Amino acid sequence: MTADVDAWPPGRLWELTGGNRMSSPDLRATRRAYEGHVRREMGDGAYESAYAEGLSMTYEEGLDYAVAE
Repeated sequence: MTADVDAWPPGRLWELTGGNRMSSPDLRATRRAYEGHVRREMGDGAYESAYAEGLSMTYEEGLDYAVAE
């Protein structure tokens, strides 16, 4: 498979190789644990809203948001 790496945000590099960064059982368990903690702290509604907002961001918008915090 030939791909234009420059066309992909760095966070999606795993898509070029056919792998999935969440395919590890340890990574999935850790993510579920942290998600559960954040949901308990924020509440389900606030979590869902923040998750949807983050999901709608472009790579550049997410990066700008992360460094501004």
